[in-house]
Amino acid sequence: MVKHKDGSVEVVHTFGWYLRKYIADTRAKGATPIILTVTPRNIWTNGKPEEGLGHYRQWAAEVARQEHVELVDISRIVSEEYARLGQKKVAEFFPLDHTHTDLQGARIVAHWTLAGLKGLPHDPLGKDLSAKGRAVPAVSPKYK
Repeated sequence: MVKHKDGSVEVVHTFGWYLRKYIADTRAKGATPIILTVTPRNIWTNGKPEEGLGHYRQWAAEVARQEHVELVDISRIVSEEYARLGQKKVAEFFPLDHTHTDLQGARIVAHWTLAGLKGLPHDPLGKDLSAKGRAVPAVSPKYK
């Protein structure tokens, strides 16, 4: 629990609890939940971009598996693109800090997020995409 300055108390749950709530709320509305792993930050180790934020990538995959929900491994997909582009180029997408991209970086993440969603077996967005969206190639969204 967290006690705020005004005296109010807030119950804070785990990351997995919030993911399960998202899944339950989404299903309750008749929609299909899809979990995406975290977007990689501009943090590199031994010449490779990080693939996930601590254990959050793993936890997202575990909840998706337990709840029988599709998972798109954005951490892996985007970090593979960052590795292809190289550390110097990727650094240009993070002008303020290692977490938040500029517009160009956001477009790269959006492109690869769409590619991962298109790689799901049921292609949830296919019929609703513009010609530009349909031109994005699908990639395997699987957690590795």
